Amino acid sequence: MSATESEASSQLCIYCRTNPAGSNEHIFGTWLITDLTAVLGRAPGHGWISSEENRREILGGERRANKYSFDFITDTVCHRCNNGWMNDVDIKARRTVHSLIRGDRTLLTGAARARVAAWAAKTAVTARFAHVEPDYVSEQWTSELFTSHKAPQDWLVWLAHYRGNEGLKYLAEDVRVTAPNSPTDVLVPHGVLMTTVLGQLCVQVLGFENTFALTESDITTALQIWPTSPRRCKWPLDGYIDDSNLVVYSHRLLGPS
Repeated sequence: MSATESEASSQLCIYCRTNPAGSNEHIFGTWLITDLTAVLGRAPGHGWISSEENRREILGGERRANKYSFDFITDTVCHRCNNGWMNDVDIKARRTVHSLIRGDRTLLTGAARARVAAWAAKTAVTARFAHVEPDYVSEQWTSELFTSHKAPQDWLVWLAHYRGNEGLKYLAEDVRVTAPNSPTDVLVPHGVLMTTVLGQLCVQVLGFENTFALTESDITTALQIWPTSPRRCKWPLDGYIDDSNLVVYSHRLLGPS
């Protein structure tokens, strides 16, 4: 089901499909902007939504109750989901995310990586409804997030250490998988690819409706955190990305252009 089809289906919440939508969900929550402001030493005055078809500046400012927020919002969720399990996902991830965006030396347990992956996947899916033209969203994705409060089991999430001048940047694509050596033979027509920079954190999410094999050559700058494993990992990573290769990194999974 597409984003527009979901919005048209009785205006029900995209996650529970029971309660009316209408709660304003900030893709980058107040807690995240507060933490990012503390890390940067200034409020991130703007960020970017960027993809092949959607590019616009997202502006920040003081809104209600003197809280700083961005105009990157969707009203496709209900109050119960927004203030319930979605908020719980944020709360559980916040401490680790704060350490990641600061670049603090951190020992990332399997449980911590799973919490960050859940937050990243929830952000990636919900954000697609806030694009200039809403991107495709599968009921499989929203159902799995709503039921498990975890990243979909077949999705992939990575962390990379970012060193550059982008305090906040959001890059997203609607991607597809094609058969080997046949670029016109589409196996999966829609998928999520999100790359987001927040302070020293660059988080990347890739997900489709079906399991597929990913061959990845870039293993020095990215740490796969989902699916997770029991082993512990150290942050920050030895390798890093910066402004000279950020866009290349965001496209590294797209294959030949």
